Amino acid sequence: MLNYESTDNAQVESVTIPVLNRASGFIQIYQLKDYQSVTKGQVLLKIDDREYRIAVQQAEAELAAAKAELAGAEAQINNISSNRSVATAGVSIEQVAIDKAKRDLNRDQALFNEGSITRHQLENSSSAYQTALRQVASSLAVVDQVMSIGKGILRINCLRHRTTYGV
Repeated sequence: MLNYESTDNAQVESVTIPVLNRASGFIQIYQLKDYQSVTKGQVLLKIDDREYRIAVQQAEAELAAAKAELAGAEAQINNISSNRSVATAGVSIEQVAIDKAKRDLNRDQALFNEGSITRHQLENSSSAYQTALRQVASSLAVVDQVMSIGKGILRINCLRHRTTYGV
């Protein structure tokens, strides 16, 4: 015959600690048995990290693409700046030509008034002065065009970046 005790109000004491995961994924290795004691730092299971490695590689590729796009945009900005500098320098040179043509015209006007040169020579000086004025106006238009094109390129790059990266 078996001896046993019976009771209506028995209690069992146990120490249980819930285990919460910080990462989700498929379990690759499970190293636990039911009711097994564990120690701090012990590996209980290993989650398959292939999905995380793929996500990291994708993020690294996107970062590299963004850096390349940034380098391209910076190169375009430098190119635009160089074009603007060249066009602005052209305007400065042409301004010197205007000043010379204006001095020549004033000198030739005085010489014509004295009767020292012909009307044809005076008209040539006047024509040279008008040509220099038109050349500066044309160069200023080129500077404006370079700046407009540059702004357009930068705007397109910003829109492309927003579309690509959802920014």
